[in-house]
Amino acid sequence: MTKTTNYEISKKLAEIGFFRKEHNYYWVVYFNEIMPQTPKLELVENVKCNLKREQYPAYDLETLWDALPKTLHNKLELRIWCHENKAFIGYQNFNGFDESLTLEQQEDESLADTVGRMIILLHEKNFLKL
Repeated sequence: MTKTTNYEISKKLAEIGFFRKEHNYYWVVYFNEIMPQTPKLELVENVKCNLKREQYPAYDLETLWDALPKTLHNKLELRIWCHENKAFIGYQNFNGFDESLTLEQQEDESLADTVGRMIILLHEKNFLKL
């Protein structure tokens, strides 16, 4: 199975209006009528809508990477690099990386999650319209 965005990133992407047809998996929250305060969370392939659950598309790295703008303001270019077992994603120009547009991969976070966080960041800064 392809590594996809986690539940929190998938839910936030959906909340900001990010949607791409290129996904096969969903995070599904099943609500138990007997114990509604303890829903069950599951990653499933190609689900159909059901009123007793919430669902959010789970995206792979390639789909998210393709959605990122490769340049910002015609002078900042998208880059991904590794340093000491951590990945970074950000925008740079000849002067270096823009710290406000650079993210470090968090511990136990997939690259898909890191790129998903970048999409959320760009949307919050109004650099990416969805």
